[in-house]
Amino acid sequence: MPTGFPTPEEAALAGFDSRYARVVETRCWDDDHVEVYLATNEDPTLYPYFVEAVRVESMWHEGNSGNMPMSLPDGVDSKTSDLFPEL
Repeated sequence: MPTGFPTPEEAALAGFDSRYARVVETRCWDDDHVEVYLATNEDPTLYPYFVEAVRVESMWHEGNSGNMPMSLPDGVDSKTSDLFPEL
């Protein structure tokens, strides 16, 4: 079992079947904390998912993770809403 991954994207994708998950975007908080946004499932039924990745001693690990809303209420501003315009 790996004790971490060389990139935050690899940490985020760990445990997913590579046929059904891809990185949409990575956004940095700081040098050691990033959010990785994934599209999971198959087209056209994509399932948005995010992972907070944390770097510890030069290796990346999955922190919090979870699904994202499929749609947002009118007037709600989300930094993730522009990532999945097709949803």
